[in-house]
Amino acid sequence: MDAKDFFEKIVVPNYEDAINNPNDLRRTYNAIITMNTAAEFLALDKLGYAAGLKAEDLAQEANAIRNKHQPLSRLKYHADTMKHVRKLRDVDEKISATSSSTAFSVADPASWEDLHPELKQAMSVLRTLYDQCGEPLTF
Repeated sequence: MDAKDFFEKIVVPNYEDAINNPNDLRRTYNAIITMNTAAEFLALDKLGYAAGLKAEDLAQEANAIRNKHQPLSRLKYHADTMKHVRKLRDVDEKISATSSSTAFSVADPASWEDLHPELKQAMSVLRTLYDQCGEPLTF
């Protein structure tokens, strides 16, 4: 599956499911995770699907894409938080827990309603980037 296929067959339907069903955390979760993965597919496309590509090189390119586009960086933050249950970071040389997936209550859509505007911003960026797939990409 190439980048364009992934975007059209996986990302877009998951995004539409989440936006059309804002009270369904499962659909929001799936949209966030797959939209976050879209950066890796864009990186693969940019790198020409090179055989023997190192994971570090792919991660570096995907992170460069995210760093250039703030909505994609925010999406990664939410994806990591959801995937890893708790997002940890150094604060004054101490490890502290920040927002976690336990902060999202299945019974309380208000606990994740702020994610939908971020999904829309990220999708706007992804649509622009995916329109360039197969062409020389200038992230």
